[in-house]
Amino acid sequence: MTTSPASLETRVDRLEARQQRADEDMKALSDTVIETRDDVKVLRMDVTELKQDVGGLKQDVGGLKQDVGGLKQDVGGLKQD
Repeated sequence: MTTSPASLETRVDRLEARQQRADEDMKALSDTVIETRDDVKVLRMDVTELKQDVGGLKQDVGGLKQDVGGLKQDVGGLKQD
């Protein structure tokens, strides 16, 4: 039982179409991975920046606590006067 050339050609066409879809899927996956990597890099930079901001805010709060402590002492001194 031999396969006709027309039948083989149809099979080849189907396989080529399938290969084309697989290639497109692989390209889409590759693009998604690259985009995700870029997003991760941006997010890491944002997190680093936020950590620095938090560190600065903690210092500011420490300074404010000292200011409040000084004001309390001033108020205490005024009450005694």
